[in-house]
Amino acid sequence: MFMEPSFAGQYTPSTFLTWLKAENMPDALKEWTGEIIYKRGLDYWKKNKVIDISLTPDGRLLGSVAGSRKYSTVFFLDSAGKPGAICDCPYEFDCKHAVALAWAAHDMLTQNRQIPVCPDNDRRLLKLEFMKNEADQGCAAPQIAKLEDALNMLSREELIQLLIQSASLSPEVLNLCLIKAAPSDEERKQAMINDVRRSMLAAANEPDWDEYYHGCTEYDTVSRKMQALLPAGFLEEILELADEILQESQETIASYDTLGELSAGVAHCMAVAAQALREVNWPEQKKLLWAVNAIMEDNCGLCEPLEAFLGESHEPAAWNPAADLLLDRLSQYQFDSYARLRVVSLAAQALGAAARHDELLALYENEAIHSGEYIMLVDYLLDRAEREKAEEWIARGLRELAAKKPYAITQLRERLRRIKEERNDYDAALALLTEDFVDSPSVENFNNCRHCAKKFNAWDALRPLLMDFLTKRKIPWLQSAWPCRNRGLCSAVKDNGPAYDALITLAIAEKQPGEALKWYDEQLSRGVGPYYDENRLADAVKTFAPERALNIWRQEAEKLIARTDTKAYAEAVVFLRKAGRLLKERKESARWNDYIAELRVTHRRKRRLLEELDKLVAEVDGWHAET
Repeated sequence: MFMEPSFAGQYTPSTFLTWLKAENMPDALKEWTGEIIYKRGLDYWKKNKVIDISLTPDGRLLGSVAGSRKYSTVFFLDSAGKPGAICDCPYEFDCKHAVALAWAAHDMLTQNRQIPVCPDNDRRLLKLEFMKNEADQGCAAPQIAKLEDALNMLSREELIQLLIQSASLSPEVLNLCLIKAAPSDEERKQAMINDVRRSMLAAANEPDWDEYYHGCTEYDTVSRKMQALLPAGFLEEILELADEILQESQETIASYDTLGELSAGVAHCMAVAAQALREVNWPEQKKLLWAVNAIMEDNCGLCEPLEAFLGESHEPAAWNPAADLLLDRLSQYQFDSYARLRVVSLAAQALGAAARHDELLALYENEAIHSGEYIMLVDYLLDRAEREKAEEWIARGLRELAAKKPYAITQLRERLRRIKEERNDYDAALALLTEDFVDSPSVENFNNCRHCAKKFNAWDALRPLLMDFLTKRKIPWLQSAWPCRNRGLCSAVKDNGPAYDALITLAIAEKQPGEALKWYDEQLSRGVGPYYDENRLADAVKTFAPERALNIWRQEAEKLIARTDTKAYAEAVVFLRKAGRLLKERKESARWNDYIAELRVTHRRKRRLLEELDKLVAEVDGWHAET
């Protein structure tokens, strides 16, 4: 089902554009979609598959993305500031087309190119709205109310004729009418179920690639036919079919589902099963057991609708059989395995819902000791406001895990810092943050130290120590000016040279382009790589040192042009466009024209490059006309 974002009291269009332009936008996209879909979307953008970008009147991003066909995609931020999308591809929501669209907008905005606003009657918006209405028909109360009012106005004869006409358009409607007319007709009932099974068999085989790559899978057909079984009351049969789908689909998905469309189709089937599970006349504990068993069989992330069912309100006592089953299954899995972690997560949910808190605590403690899963235990204790006990387990985790699980160490330290700050022990919190900075000297960690140090007036003393660490690698807490009682643990670092990347990034963040160039030039003179991203540097210093920026962009463009690759020409234009804008702003149009003329002469045999230059010149001339 398509979900419209609510823009009431949330981000303004200008703030949304700022989000799109931000340097950390790619990280937010990756977190939203996951690594695989993000990379596919980035590849789509690099291949220039995004066309006709605009903003909708209410501030969303709209575009067309060329895939197996041209898809219409809307990208937005939801009320919590998280990415969201609507697309008419089979994925519908967090898809590669949305990633490509966001990247295209990011590229335009970082080049200070304006995104136009589309009209209200843009065909793509109308198309997505139509699909939304079509998907929402089964649960849209206003539409159902209108239908009921309309049917009440018809005579019996008119209703019969309308049903006959509807049945002639849809086999599902025909079968439903016949079943409702003769509920004991086992032959008709079995025919409907067998029809679903035939579609299931077709779906479980190797996909029809022509249809598959045009956004259609057999599992879409299966889910539609399963949906028709709901009003017929075949609820247990739907659950039986769903169980078979889980058993039979996963091998096909593992072998062929590189784009995710097969998984999406099976997930739709599981959504029908979740609805049947809500309505079936079973005891609550049997429903929960069925859902838990299905989720345990799922190795492809297909059962999110059933996980949502588990998250709904259920009687605590109904969870006991599921909790017992899951605790019993734990013995089948090795410690510190992904499969065991899945069971632990479900068992914890069941024990918590059943209010069996002593057993839940024992489960978490056991996993911490044998699997090193301290985070779950610490978070549980913090949720119960048992901070002292949480701190004890954090200390144990930091000792036990050491270098085994760096990510877990980071998470435990973050929770320890949070405990210290809640107690207003900013001294201890700052020592932890400074350790993080020494371990990973970044602008983010630098700013974290600043934020904490200012809470007890220690920033003026700390800042020079942090800069000494970046430039000379002096450990801050070993210096006499260290402003805290607490100290970090390490006494030496492996790298004795300046942290050039952090120094340059920090200088740019603090709007000190001269410092950024100083550290970059020193890095070049010393030959210490990897070198800072020259394009980012040029963007940061273009006002302070325009000639440096122009030289960087020119060198990057000419390296790409020299590859004699038509795709590289489009990438080269990105740098040439930046140079053109800067020269226009500096009233040096003649210099820009001479440079383009020089490129035309030098590369006169590269027809595709000349075409790209023609488009770029027209664009730059357009800027001149606007000003």
